[in-house]
Amino acid sequence: MNTLANIPPLSTFGTPAAQAGPGGANSVITGTLTLLATFHCISCRCKFTGDANNNATATLEYKRTADPTWLSAYTPIVDRRATTAGGLDNTAWRYEVRGSIVGLTPNTSYDVRVTFSDSNCVNGTNPVTGVIYTLNLTAPATGTTVYVDGDQGLEGDGTSGNPYKTITNAITNTVAGDTILVRDAATPYAALTISVSGTTSQFRILKADAANTPNMAAGAADNLIINGNYWEINGFTLDPSVESSVRIGADQHHIFIRSCDATNLATAVPSVFNSAFVEVGTGGNNIYIISNTIARTSTNQTADVDAIRLTDGTSHTIVTSSNTISGEFADPIGNAANSVTGSLENCDFSTNTISGWVDDGMELDGGLVNARSWGNSLTSSTSRGNFSLSHAPVLQGPYYCFRNVVISGWSEGLKQGNGADGFAFIFHNTLDITVGGSRGITEAGGTPNSEYQTYRNNIWKT
Repeated sequence: MNTLANIPPLSTFGTPAAQAGPGGANSVITGTLTLLATFHCISCRCKFTGDANNNATATLEYKRTADPTWLSAYTPIVDRRATTAGGLDNTAWRYEVRGSIVGLTPNTSYDVRVTFSDSNCVNGTNPVTGVIYTLNLTAPATGTTVYVDGDQGLEGDGTSGNPYKTITNAITNTVAGDTILVRDAATPYAALTISVSGTTSQFRILKADAANTPNMAAGAADNLIINGNYWEINGFTLDPSVESSVRIGADQHHIFIRSCDATNLATAVPSVFNSAFVEVGTGGNNIYIISNTIARTSTNQTADVDAIRLTDGTSHTIVTSSNTISGEFADPIGNAANSVTGSLENCDFSTNTISGWVDDGMELDGGLVNARSWGNSLTSSTSRGNFSLSHAPVLQGPYYCFRNVVISGWSEGLKQGNGADGFAFIFHNTLDITVGGSRGITEAGGTPNSEYQTYRNNIWKT
């Protein structure tokens, strides 16, 4: 069931170049449809040209491939801008119909169609259709299972009765599709750099064995560096790190970080800028950070320390879901590319529980192309937090913020603005901001102020 309200479409913006064809320059010419998926959502971008008089509209529909009936998604936006309000180049996102479909079932095939309407004429394929699977929450791995036990005297052969002693040796002696089960040991396992990959159909799995929670020690900087693709890291306790607990290298993709526990990361004084529980490197995509417990007690915030830090505008398809984050983080979820067009495309931030922060509880500023935050719970009672939810700016959009709950005795509720005219839809959120003089919604700096921000059915107590 799609959980966005059925609200009438807003006006579109920008002026396209004239195009020849039946119906003249005012007719719309349909283009290609690009689909990206997460576990519960689909992102749609459909190109077009023409429509010199700005009167074309579009609808977005979907259905399970196996079902007969099409369903309506929330009305997509139509973007014709050459530049954003702040003067940034919007060429890559110009002449597009964009929208999201939410509330979907993982690992399921969906049909998607965009239907254009124009009183002058519609040229080209109409509707424009596509098919895509939502992502699978289970990483595929059908190979051999081997074991690691750091209390072994010597390296074994990886069997349950004679396990390997080190994780490094286990990785060397396994292939794509294999699962490495790591047992708890008296001494934490050494910091690790992974430099091999699985495949799209056969991930490599590095997982705590049974109910054990093996510890991974910090190295000179990080506990774990991942320079490979198609991995799942599951169930480890990551000892207090000097910098990041998990650093994902540039252009790495398809990595699960699941059910891990990290306490008091980035303990260097002063803290090292960009440190985080998970730092996603330049160009990273399809990174899934799910059901982790992340805490920080150090207060040395001379440089930003985040729980989850997205470092580059070229990353996409990042899922941060069902994590518990507490303590002295600058931004528990932070986007370093917050003035970069196109950043955070097809990203989901959902059902996280966040308490205590220094700057913004969730800083999702940037391009926000089909980015979505929903079902998150944010609580702050310290005098250190500034804002709870931030989307300042939204450069492209659409950004969907729905069904979040914020209860704060200090920080302000929601920050928008910073010279932004991308679409944002803020529906069904509850904010209880009780400190004297605080505000439910704050406009950040920038000229002009926010445009195309739609607030519906929210409850504000300020």
